Amino acid sequence: MGLKTRHKYQSDKGNILYVLVDDSAPQTLIGTEPSDAETENMTVRLSKNNQEVGIRPRFAVLSRTIGTEGKNSDGRTTQTKAYRSVAVLTKSHLDSLTVGTEVSFTGETEKYKIARKVAERVK
Repeated sequence: MGLKTRHKYQSDKGNILYVLVDDSAPQTLIGTEPSDAETENMTVRLSKNNQEVGIRPRFAVLSRTIGTEGKNSDGRTTQTKAYRSVAVLTKSHLDSLTVGTEVSFTGETEKYKIARKVAERVK
């Protein structure tokens, strides 16, 4: 994973705030920043903790296969998946993404596929 930088993010209610996004994430995945001025003085981030209060931004879950399909001598599978989540800056852009589309990150040779799309949540 690369460094994270702040990008303008438009909430589902239309507020403009900031979100942290991985530098290596392609622009075609995160979308274009809204041009409106910032309305909230805050920066949100993706979090795996569902107990946190605040805004969890909308995001795409990406996956890629590691290894080859098959079984080891002890019966365990030799193929696993790697996952990555990336914030998407606008709802319209998230809606335009198609599950199954391949995505390449800067500096990485393996391609990920969009596995699912997750809506914004305010708690």
